[in-house]
Amino acid sequence: MTICVTDGTKIYAARYATQGIARSLFVTNDAKTAKEVYPDNEKLGIFPDKAHMVVSEPLSDMPGAHHEVLQGQAIIVTPETVQTVDFSPSK
Repeated sequence: MTICVTDGTKIYAARYATQGIARSLFVTNDAKTAKEVYPDNEKLGIFPDKAHMVVSEPLSDMPGAHHEVLQGQAIIVTPETVQTVDFSPSK
């Protein structure tokens, strides 16, 4: 399972499986960094510099721009940071 929710200020996303391997989840550095690495990628122009992308699969035209969220982890994304924490749902 991968899930992503927001409270309008932060994005919370998790990657978890009770059996087997959970579906993938990736997050980018801020858009400003991606724009610096890929200055010719016009698609990035729509994102504010502090934006982050949380995606199920890395974008093929931006190798190295995405960081995998490991199974059993969650991320908390703000404009300033991406925090990684261990994740296990409550029973």
